[in-house]
Amino acid sequence: MKSYITIQELRKPPFNITERMADNTLLEFLCETAYELINSWCRQDFEKEGATGSEVSKEVRGTGTVSIYLPKRLITLKEVITDGVIWTPDNFIVSPYDIRWKDTVDYGSARNISGGVFDIGVGIIQVKGVWGFDPTPYGIKYANGYLVQKIVKEGSISDRASSESIGDYSYSRGAMEGAFTNDPNIDNVLKQYRRVRIDVPV
Repeated sequence: MKSYITIQELRKPPFNITERMADNTLLEFLCETAYELINSWCRQDFEKEGATGSEVSKEVRGTGTVSIYLPKRLITLKEVITDGVIWTPDNFIVSPYDIRWKDTVDYGSARNISGGVFDIGVGIIQVKGVWGFDPTPYGIKYANGYLVQKIVKEGSISDRASSESIGDYSYSRGAMEGAFTNDPNIDNVLKQYRRVRIDVPV
C-alpha cells in the first residue's frame, strides 16, 4: 500500500477511524488516494529512494547554465556524470533541489571561467545519490491521516475538478491551485512542503 501512514495508526488517536466507519479495504484505498493527491498537490513525493552504497541514478535535464534543477529532493550526492565524465560532490554546491558548479562566474550568457555548464538537453546528465526524505516528515504523515479522516467523515475532498469514487466516497484528482481541501488543518501543513514549479528549457 502506497501511503505515508498505516491503517493501524489511523485506528488510534488522533484519527480514531473505527472498523464501523471504514473497513481495512476501504481505508487502504483511501490511504493510497490521499497519498497520490498529496504528491500531486505538493509537486513531489516524500518516499526515500536509495541508501549509502546503493545510490539511485536519475536523468536530469540540462539548463544551459551553471545550475540544474533536480527531479526530486536530494539527501546525499554520490556523483554527477556529464558526457561520460564522473564528477565528485566536491565540484558542486549542493542544495536539496538543485546543484551548481563551484568556482564559476556567470556573466549572463551562462558561461564561466571553468567551463562548468550543464548543456541543454535530456538524458545527458546523470545524478546519483540518495533521494527523498528520511524519515517522512511528520507533517506529511499528519496530513495523510487527516485527509483520510476527512473523506471518511464527509464523503469527499473537493467539489472542484474531475473526480472518481468508490461507493459513497469521492475524491478529486484535478490539479488544484490555492487551497487544497479548504481545511486549514491540512492545507497549512501541506503548503510548507509544496515545491515551486520551475520551467526548464528543452
